[in-house]
Amino acid sequence: MTYFDGRNTTLMMDEYELTMASAYYLDENMRNREAAFSVFFRRVPDGGAYAIFAGVEQVIDYLNDMRFDDDDIAYLESQNKYAPEFLEWLRTFKFKGSMQYVPEGTIVY
Repeated sequence: MTYFDGRNTTLMMDEYELTMASAYYLDENMRNREAAFSVFFRRVPDGGAYAIFAGVEQVIDYLNDMRFDDDDIAYLESQNKYAPEFLEWLRTFKFKGSMQYVPEGTIVY
C-alpha cells in the first residue's frame, strides 16, 4: 500500500542525512561501507510517559519509493552544499538496506 499518492516525498528528511550520505559517498574508504540511520521521535506527545509504536508501513513505503527526480537535484544543487558527483549518484539512488524495529503496536518509552 502506498501512503503518499505517488507524490515524491524523498526530501522530507533531515538535511543531516543528506550531509552524511554525501560525506560517505565522497570518501573512497567509506563509500561502500554499511551505515545506520534512525527514524525516531523526540518526546511523547501530551507529556505522556509512553507511546505506542505505529507507522512502520509508512516508513517502509517511504524508503522503497525514495527517488531524487530532476526537481530534487536542481533544488539540492541550488544549495551549493553538495558535490556534482554526489548529486549524479542520487539520480540513480535506490534504498538497498534492511530495517530493524519493534512490532507495530508495541508500547515504547
